[in-house]
Amino acid sequence: MPDNVHKQIEHEFKLIAQLEYESYFLTVADIVHWARDRNILCQGRASAANSAVCYCLEVTNVDPNA
Repeated sequence: MPDNVHKQIEHEFKLIAQLEYESYFLTVADIVHWARDRNILCQGRASAANSAVCYCLEVTNVDPNA
């Protein structure tokens, strides 16, 4: 994993923990996976579009290293 991506993930984890949003991210990931399993178009928007955590959870397809 590139160092810049590792730093981004660590930063996002700290922010998610500080805001107590862990369950929110996991719920969104579950909803996205459910929708995609049924061929329902689903994509990350706003800040999720460039989130390394959302990429790891497969909520978005935008590679944080790109």
